Amino acid sequence: MITVEGVDAGYGKLQILFGVTITAKRGGITAVVGPNGSGKSTLLKTIFGQTTIFRGSIKLDSQELTGLAPHEIARLGVAYLPQLNNLFTGMTVRENLMMSGYMLSEVEREERIREVFELFPVLRNYLGRKAANLSGGERQMLSIGMALMRRPKVIMLDEPTANLAPKMVNTVLDVVKRLRDEHGYTILLAEQSVIKTLKLSDHAVLLVGGREVFEGDPEELLLNKEFGRLYLGLSVS
Repeated sequence: MITVEGVDAGYGKLQILFGVTITAKRGGITAVVGPNGSGKSTLLKTIFGQTTIFRGSIKLDSQELTGLAPHEIARLGVAYLPQLNNLFTGMTVRENLMMSGYMLSEVEREERIREVFELFPVLRNYLGRKAANLSGGERQMLSIGMALMRRPKVIMLDEPTANLAPKMVNTVLDVVKRLRDEHGYTILLAEQSVIKTLKLSDHAVLLVGGREVFEGDPEELLLNKEFGRLYLGLSVS
């Protein structure tokens, strides 16, 4: 579904990614793991058109994404949920969902809001509550629900469990699993909860220092004797 081929990218003249080549397979969860500063967030931002691409190609199926603006990439079916600032905190739950579906007809919008509540029934109880007053886990559910309003082909999640209580980490990852198993979404998941993430994923990418040092079966990565050394960023060899 998403292919990244030989991408060098960064911010302005600062290069963060070096020759990254990965594939996110249709209908599966691709885990993007690595130490802090390894380029996980930059990779997702690059796919979504938010960085400077110096070299390489990014495609959604056969559609070239390289050089497109974020709003153009979104219209092609890619949803990106950043770790921060992914909600309108001064608006209610319902208003956030309506804003996400502003291009839909009223009938379509209401239908998709019902679909979001089927996935996240707890949000139904907070329709009139401002997003700022939700718990961390509830905020993540709402942000994912906002992405689903557009029925994207691909959902990219950047650290969705950051700063959550352990129980809520499991809840959010269970939601990600359901999005694949019950709804067939293609998901790119950048995460620090490495073991849990790899166990639920179909495909894995390990980034160290902006370079891809592993791509393949998550189980193979978990069993790799060099995993600790590579994950800690001590070597990219």
